[in-house]
Amino acid sequence: MHGRRGGSQSLWWAAGLLLLAVLGAFDVAQHYRSAHLTNALPLTLLVLRCAPLPLVWKWPRTATAAVSAAACGTGSALLVPVGPNEPWPWPVTSILVQSVALVLLGLRHPGGTPRRRRALAAAWTASQLPGAALVALLPDRGGPADLLPFAVVSAAAALVGELAGARAETARDLARERADSTAERARRVRLEERARLARELHDVVAHHLSVVVARADSAPYRVPSAADDQDVREELAAIAEEARSSLNEMRRVLRLLREDAPDTTEAARTPLPGLAQLPDLVAGVRSTGADVRLESPLPDHQQVAPTTQLAAFRIVQEALTNAIRHAPGAPVTITVTQHAARLHLRVSNARPPAGATTTATPGSGHGLRGIRERAATCGGTAEAGPTPDGGFRVSATIPTSPDRESAPQ
Repeated sequence: MHGRRGGSQSLWWAAGLLLLAVLGAFDVAQHYRSAHLTNALPLTLLVLRCAPLPLVWKWPRTATAAVSAAACGTGSALLVPVGPNEPWPWPVTSILVQSVALVLLGLRHPGGTPRRRRALAAAWTASQLPGAALVALLPDRGGPADLLPFAVVSAAAALVGELAGARAETARDLARERADSTAERARRVRLEERARLARELHDVVAHHLSVVVARADSAPYRVPSAADDQDVREELAAIAEEARSSLNEMRRVLRLLREDAPDTTEAARTPLPGLAQLPDLVAGVRSTGADVRLESPLPDHQQVAPTTQLAAFRIVQEALTNAIRHAPGAPVTITVTQHAARLHLRVSNARPPAGATTTATPGSGHGLRGIRERAATCGGTAEAGPTPDGGFRVSATIPTSPDRESAPQ
């Protein structure tokens, strides 16, 4: 549709220029004679008048000056009216060409209203100077009164150009506001969808985790054998604590999704996990019976930005979850090192023992994609794949300070 409209406008412009050229040829040939008689002069003059006009659309100020010089100065200086009633120093078609140039200058001039008005005033003033000079140099062809028609018509054209430029500027502002409004509506729709997803997550996940906590806490009172076994009570208490931690973290994420007022709850005041919490994470996974080893020493977490620490913790957490789900019984090794300004993570597991079975369903790939996205958010990279011995490895490299503003001072 836009291309069709542009083609239609080009046709209109071509037709208008052709009309001006034809009228200019007839005007010069019938109403003026040349001080230097030549049959090619009318054609030369109309080309000089109309040729710069299309350039006003792209170079408004420069092309307007060229139109003024070609259409007004050069032609008028060479033309002699055939009678006392013929307009001079401005032929009628020269006035039309100059007026069109002024309108286009106002329509296409870059910048705001003050700059456009100054440019139109300067162009109008400059267009009057050649006529005044010709009247002073050639008083036998005309007098000062002959300058009035062109001055009035060109002033009206400058006013039309100002109005057209103001209207075009208003249209551009409205288009920008409409685009901003559309973007704001789309953003509001996304926020509403995020809020809906947050409600769904809360209603589903929070319910089931709350049930897990309640059952784990009440099991020693409901099941006599559990109440008599100290190991069972400790295991149930650990399960309840893990579920509570998951609930707190889930609520923190839901508050971020909803983008509500600043969160002042106890869960929100809890520091985000980082490198210092990796030993606790490994200990919690070991309590399930998994063979997990965290190679030490860990990098100094005070030299690593909080955002990088959080990304590193989540990457290791997700890689551990995948390992214990898809390779039960396989030893898992975690390595976290720092070289220069980059943090290197590696979580690898060996081949699962013979006869080991897993109840995990085939993964959708969201976990590995999330690992890559977390690393990319901090300006790093991540990759995952099988190892030659039949195991699996997840590795990531993240800048220690992806954002200087967020890095500890």
